[in-house]
Amino acid sequence: MRALPAPAVTAAILIASTLLFALVVFALGGRAAHGEPAGSPARNVVGMTLQDARRVLLAAGPVKIRVVRVPYGTAGEVQRVLGFEFDGTYNSRSTLTLQVGTKPAR
Repeated sequence: MRALPAPAVTAAILIASTLLFALVVFALGGRAAHGEPAGSPARNVVGMTLQDARRVLLAAGPVKIRVVRVPYGTAGEVQRVLGFEFDGTYNSRSTLTLQVGTKPAR
């Protein structure tokens, strides 16, 4: 039996590995569309009372809301919101952090 020449073996390995890589990427790409639930657009709740902000954010569906009191801003008023997804949405997997002021109104 005659051995294959080195360039033919190298070409066969290159073609086989390219096809295997394409198959893996194709399989993973098919799953990518089902990774995250659809998100709702980020609502601007800065300046609202804590109760109003919760109502507005929960109107789009379930979401985890964490409240952090900060030593500035009007008491009970949302100063900042953190935790939206990179595309400006939030969904049931998001945890939104509302920074709420603690200073009495003047």
